[in-house]
Amino acid sequence: MRGFSFALWAVPIYFLLDITVVGKDYDIIQGFIEWFGVPYGLLLALVLVNVWTQFEATNRSFDEEADAILMVYDTTLLVLDSSIKAKVCCLLLLYAKHVYKHYDDEFENKTKKSIGDIILNKIRTSVGILLWDKNDKELGLEIIREVNKLIDLRGDRLAHSKQRILPPVFWLSFIASIIWLLPFFALNFIDPKLGIVFITGVTLIVVAILLVILDLDDPITGTWKVKLDSWKDLIETIEKLNRKVSS
Repeated sequence: MRGFSFALWAVPIYFLLDITVVGKDYDIIQGFIEWFGVPYGLLLALVLVNVWTQFEATNRSFDEEADAILMVYDTTLLVLDSSIKAKVCCLLLLYAKHVYKHYDDEFENKTKKSIGDIILNKIRTSVGILLWDKNDKELGLEIIREVNKLIDLRGDRLAHSKQRILPPVFWLSFIASIIWLLPFFALNFIDPKLGIVFITGVTLIVVAILLVILDLDDPITGTWKVKLDSWKDLIETIEKLNRKVSS
């Protein structure tokens, strides 16, 4: 919608400028649009691929962490010590709820980030007690390995959440878009209706691409943002299983 609104302003600007170009200048402008469009299109394609790859990596990191939590939980259910089992299961639920509630700013809020770290450290400490139990020692080692993997995935998810496209790269794309778009306003259309359609369409496409880049570059709060359906299902699953464990 923002791109369409901006594109509509291009029409009155085109008629207000009323640029008339003839002769060799007109040929130069046509040639410039043609040859500059090649590197410009390549630049935007590379930027789009980069932000899309980063968006997918962020989205995937959330799913992988949720899967790791469920794996730790399922393994914990095999523990014979009921008190440790109940404690770890409750802590895993607490951690899942913490991420689900604060995922949008945990990567930049040190207080909320430390809370998540503390919960995971409590889980690892609780499981560490099993290493002194002959019956659950091997199981305890396996859970600790899974918790360490979960901690690594948490770090990856936080790193991906705060990763953004370099400002110079975006501004280069923005300036290149303006440079490529301006010569279109110097084209002389015999039919004003054709000029309106052409100028509006080209401006809309350029602005839309830039807005898509900006939106994908913010996978947490953008229009296209990470989906937390897996985390919602995870919390519901753990809550149901916790009721069975407590009973």
